[in-house]
Amino acid sequence: MKIPKQIEQFCQYCGSKQKFKFRGNFEPEAESKFWYMCQKCKHVALFSLSDLNLNQVQDENSHSNYRVYSAAETYEIGELIYHEEWQDYGRVKKKEVSSSGYSIIVVEFEKLGQKKLVENFKQ
Repeated sequence: MKIPKQIEQFCQYCGSKQKFKFRGNFEPEAESKFWYMCQKCKHVALFSLSDLNLNQVQDENSHSNYRVYSAAETYEIGELIYHEEWQDYGRVKKKEVSSSGYSIIVVEFEKLGQKKLVENFKQ
């Protein structure tokens, strides 16, 4: 079985989905657990073979329940959105208020990473 050199997993230290780089086997003779390092915070985590396979299945099905992003709408934390202009899916991680008083959502996109978007914008 081929072990991926890089995976995307939820990092407990960063608090978001990050890219992890393969660092080695936990037990070289038993190929069931693997060390991966978060590319953002450099935290090293141990993943089992079942963890890697489960996340691949979840990623394939994760786009089934999303909303198309619009600055005029309001979003909830954890909601999956699709940004048409960027052609990327993302999950709302937190909500903020800008210094100008605008409602902002922080979204973790699959390709673009973390971005801030306006919500509930009235023209």
